[in-house]
Amino acid sequence: MKLVKPVAISDSDILEVQVNDVDLVEPVDEWDAGTAYEETDQVIATEDQTIYVYQCVNPSGSTGDDPISDDGTNWVIYGVKSRFRPFDNQLSPQLVGNSKIRYKLDFINNLKPAGYYDVIFLNVDADTVRCATRLISNNGVITDRSIDIGSSVDDRFAVFENVYIDDTMYLQVTAQIADSAVIRLGEIVIGIPVDLGDIETGSQTSIVDFSTKNVDEFGNVSIVERAYVDTSTFKFSFRTDQTRRVSYELAQVRATPACYHGGEGEEDKGLLVFGFWQDFRLTVNTNSSEGTLEVQGLT
Repeated sequence: MKLVKPVAISDSDILEVQVNDVDLVEPVDEWDAGTAYEETDQVIATEDQTIYVYQCVNPSGSTGDDPISDDGTNWVIYGVKSRFRPFDNQLSPQLVGNSKIRYKLDFINNLKPAGYYDVIFLNVDADTVRCATRLISNNGVITDRSIDIGSSVDDRFAVFENVYIDDTMYLQVTAQIADSAVIRLGEIVIGIPVDLGDIETGSQTSIVDFSTKNVDEFGNVSIVERAYVDTSTFKFSFRTDQTRRVSYELAQVRATPACYHGGEGEEDKGLLVFGFWQDFRLTVNTNSSEGTLEVQGLT
């Protein structure tokens, strides 16, 4: 049973992007306090190392209203600058291109230490995903792994476990599809995995549907289809002397999206969710204790 908290990817971490982006026209200019903006104008503003695209919604325009601190009167988030979409902690909207999407990342620094990372592709429409580490000095290949995911509903994700990277290397992540077809990539989670214990039988998976179903006084039914999210209830065991550590690790991601999965070989059972935990309970016994973790995914 693992949780993987994504590292924050900044502009300087992205060394190179190869993508034919057909989904969002990126505005060129960052927000400027002295510029008079009109309704529907778009600007870029950076918060917590993520570059957001804001759109002006005030019919009278906006001057000097910081999009980041605005209450929605003047600016709303239109999206994330498209090259950051796979690192925006959201499964949608997807980054869209043709044939191939490839990122070259150099993200190791004091806040992101060298070590063994999990690299997880989520909400992917592609044939193959690859994860490689290369030397910064000469592009020499250290590791190069690929996973065929096809177009099956069961294969919209891929997990590369134990990818070692240090400050001599960069990470190259790629999604590919044949015949110049459209390719879509929702999220790439990169983080050092935290071991919570051993997954146990009795874990559950389900969905929460946000569609509405209404019945009028004549019995007529109207349905509005909306998004749904995955949910999982993980049951796991751990050594009792690890209770404080497990509780601490979960507390650290109480307001942070993270990837939760049952561990190697368990992902295909539906036990992989990217989202927030809603509740956890630890039952402490003499030697081996038990945990229940409820996680709701993101759209």
